Amino acid sequence: MFDMFWLPELQPFTIALIIMLVIALLEGVGLLLGVGLSTLFDSLLPDIDFDINEPSGALTHFMGWMNIGRVPLLAIIICFLTSFGAIGYLIQSILYGVMGIFLPSALAIVLSFAMALPATRITTNAIRKVIPSDESSALSQEDLIGSAATITLGRATKGSPAEAKYVDKYEQAHYFMVEPEEGGIEFKAGETVILAKQSPKGFYAIKNTLSQLEKE
Repeated sequence: MFDMFWLPELQPFTIALIIMLVIALLEGVGLLLGVGLSTLFDSLLPDIDFDINEPSGALTHFMGWMNIGRVPLLAIIICFLTSFGAIGYLIQSILYGVMGIFLPSALAIVLSFAMALPATRITTNAIRKVIPSDESSALSQEDLIGSAATITLGRATKGSPAEAKYVDKYEQAHYFMVEPEEGGIEFKAGETVILAKQSPKGFYAIKNTLSQLEKE
């Protein structure tokens, strides 16, 4: 019976679910030891420099759509692997039950991958609602003006905002979109900016000159 899970048409989905279980197990063990994988993954995320050349910031919007930066990265990976594996099994099981055949492995992978993306978004949206650190009801937009925030996703230029994060004194994270007010200025992922005033899409920001002086 177990040999069935290693058929070429099912093997990719078996591997995905095994990887998911291993990651979940390592995270559980890490939490018991006080060193969770999730913290390590999230600590690496702000340092990634996303090279987004499109004016619309397609990659930035996609990563925001996938809740990257809003939900722990490890949780997103686990949700995707689970969705990919489960959907792949479901597709192949239905087809085999109706027609007695499996889809070719490559086609099944493409279909499962495409369907796993929205499934992951739906799941992570639910996770966002139960993560206290992502709630921002304690502060209004006016309260954030003058605060330092960190660009988390993409590059911000005038008219093309990027996502930024501000952590308050209670260690709660607040996410919003920022852009420079003037043209010719660019904020990159990992850069700290000062929120100057509200904009139609979030905030206008200026460069954090104090941070730059400290680096020098």
